[in-house]
Amino acid sequence: MKKCPYCGLDLSTINNPMNRGNHVRWCKKNTNRKQREIKICPCCGEKHRRRTMYCGKLECLSYVKRHSDITRLKISNSLKRAHEENRHPGWSHINEDVNKRSYPERFFIDVLKNNNIFDKFDIIEKYSFGKYFLDFAFIDLLLDVEIDGSQHYRTEEAINHDINRNEFMLKNGWNVYRINWKDMFNNTQKEIRKFLYYLDNYPVVYPLATNQLKG
Repeated sequence: MKKCPYCGLDLSTINNPMNRGNHVRWCKKNTNRKQREIKICPCCGEKHRRRTMYCGKLECLSYVKRHSDITRLKISNSLKRAHEENRHPGWSHINEDVNKRSYPERFFIDVLKNNNIFDKFDIIEKYSFGKYFLDFAFIDLLLDVEIDGSQHYRTEEAINHDINRNEFMLKNGWNVYRINWKDMFNNTQKEIRKFLYYLDNYPVVYPLATNQLKG
């Protein structure tokens, strides 16, 4: 398919093949398309076409759609089995490509944008340092901000890996600030305030990266 059958757009101008299919599926002139639910964020008043309505602002009181306890337990057990059987592919497909972001990373980018952090600091995503890729490298501060999903705390091996990684960064003059995504998800405003306070008081306030993981 070279052109959109509905609007006639030249699809070769869209680099990502997946986006080409999405354009055809959601083309405004496609009379068969389903209208995606549009919600209005109660704190910023903007329209969101997302499953969750977080906008990343401190005052955001948005509703978050959560999995049931049974579903979360099934997902957790499935991931644990995959790790134990070495079937989990890891996150190299995300870590090495700046164009591929996990949902927590996309959310954190919104936090940075809505609080004008990009205007204040030189920030590079997926920054290669040694054998590691830093989630968000604040170059002028030599600060590594990591967004940690549950897989970082699931096994002792994963915890020790991050401890060794933190020690490597600290020895090479970098500070590490780790954000537990579970805490960010459950206490969004509190965690955002904590991070902004850290930046405002940097380098006076230094969270100890290894201690963050040990407890």
